[in-house]
Amino acid sequence: MTAKTSTRRRAPTSAPKASRTVHDGLPFDPAAPGLPRGLARFGAQLERVRTALAARPSADARGADALRGQVLYKANIRTPLFMLEGLARVACGTGGDEDVFGEILRDVKILEDVTGQVDFWWVVREKSVAWGLPPEFLRHAEDHHQAACGRMAGWLEARAWVDHRYLPTEGDVRLRVHRMGRALADESWPSPRKESRRIAEFFLDRVRSTDAAVRALDLDDVEHGLHELRRKLRWLSIYATSLDGAVQLDTAARAPKGWARYLTPAVVNNPFNALPKGDGRAEPLRLPAPLFYALSWLIAELGALKDRAQWTEVVAHGLDAVGLGDAKSKRLLGDATLEAREAGKLAGAIAQKTLFEDKLLPRLAEAIEAQV
Repeated sequence: MTAKTSTRRRAPTSAPKASRTVHDGLPFDPAAPGLPRGLARFGAQLERVRTALAARPSADARGADALRGQVLYKANIRTPLFMLEGLARVACGTGGDEDVFGEILRDVKILEDVTGQVDFWWVVREKSVAWGLPPEFLRHAEDHHQAACGRMAGWLEARAWVDHRYLPTEGDVRLRVHRMGRALADESWPSPRKESRRIAEFFLDRVRSTDAAVRALDLDDVEHGLHELRRKLRWLSIYATSLDGAVQLDTAARAPKGWARYLTPAVVNNPFNALPKGDGRAEPLRLPAPLFYALSWLIAELGALKDRAQWTEVVAHGLDAVGLGDAKSKRLLGDATLEAREAGKLAGAIAQKTLFEDKLLPRLAEAIEAQV
């Protein structure tokens, strides 16, 4: 008996993928004239993030350069992320929509944090070569760096910062930058004059709260003391820079007596200490230049101590983790060695002089209060 041949057509083994439109740009032009100042600031930094996200490893890349996290780190994505985080903090603290700006703050902060881990372990890896540390430690640092790049890649995909295969295949796909831009464009932005007043009040509150908080820190604890002190002070500087001209330096202000140590050419002429110019639509908050320079000097001094203490700790733990013991760490690091307790003592002396004897933050609060 001859078997009948089926005349039914077989379904294709795999359905063709549906086309999709991916929106990765901003839904508005950050440079468009007449745009609300707050929206233009966010837009400019989001565009910098979008540009950095477009960076890809080259086809012949090897080692760390083949990792997307490393490529984005080298594309300096961390700087606009810091600026966005600062802007979101200011927006939340000046009456902005907590749902919108709180979500932006969360997403940006996590991406900045994981980029910071890539940064940290890459620097440790580079330093370990310069210090001549054993190959076992070099591999230890490279493993941590690779893991940090993996965490960064995971977050980029999980929150749709970048296009990837797990995104929906039908309809418009809006990546994170575009979504943030849409949400920001729908916000109600204050007038330049009202915004300026809110920014001044925000700065006054943050300077006063920072002054109160730093007095309670245990500087012997590198992460939660020394690092936290620098972090709190650094945010004041980031806020001023991120506001893109709404905060400016009063270069005519005279320095208090005995402040020459803060006003070195390296500090005064540092391009990072030159705040952006305003657009003239409202009177900016003016910070006395000598006070801002002193703040920058202090942040740099504490950063140097923090780095040395962290490197000393990481090398000691790393050598122990690879079975070499940590006894060699002091000899291998040489002058870079700095134990946590000694770092705390040095940081405490600097903080005592700059913050408490020279009263940097109270002076800054007084200058801001006169403009509120």
